Amino acid sequence: MEKSSKLDMEQNNKDIMTEQWQRWNPPYITIEEQYFIDHVSLKAETVCITVSNAADLTHLIQFTFTAITYRYTNESYRLATISDINHVQGVIYADWTFFKVINSSYLTALHASQDSHIHYAFITSDAIVDVISTNEPLVACTIRNDRE
Repeated sequence: MEKSSKLDMEQNNKDIMTEQWQRWNPPYITIEEQYFIDHVSLKAETVCITVSNAADLTHLIQFTFTAITYRYTNESYRLATISDINHVQGVIYADWTFFKVINSSYLTALHASQDSHIHYAFITSDAIVDVISTNEPLVACTIRNDRE
C-alpha cells in the first residue's frame, strides 16, 4: 500500500472515531420511531426535506435549511457509518432518524469550520441525508391531503 494512502486511511479512521452522532430533537417530532423521507428538493441555497412516519402518514414535517451543501446517499453505501453509530457510539440508528454530528468528517472534508457550521443527518431505512448549514432549519408540520 502506498504511504500516502495509508496516511489517508489512518486520518479517515481517526475522523470516524472522533465523530459524535447526537440525537437531535426537532420541533413537532413526538413519536419515537424512525421517519421516512418523502421528498428532498433544492432551490438555490435552500434544501427542503419532508418526512413522515408509519404511525401517522397524514402529518408531514418539513425542514427548510439554508444549506452550504447536502448529500443523499443510499443507506447500503453507508453501512460502515451505521455500524460505527450502532457499535462504537452506542446509538441505535433504527430507533431514531434525526442527528447532529459533532466533529464531523464531512465538515472536515469540506474544510468547513466545526464552530460555525452544523452537520445534520437524517437516517432512514433506505437513505442517509446529510445537510451542512450555518443555522437551525425552519420546521413546519402540515397535513397531507392525498391520503385517505
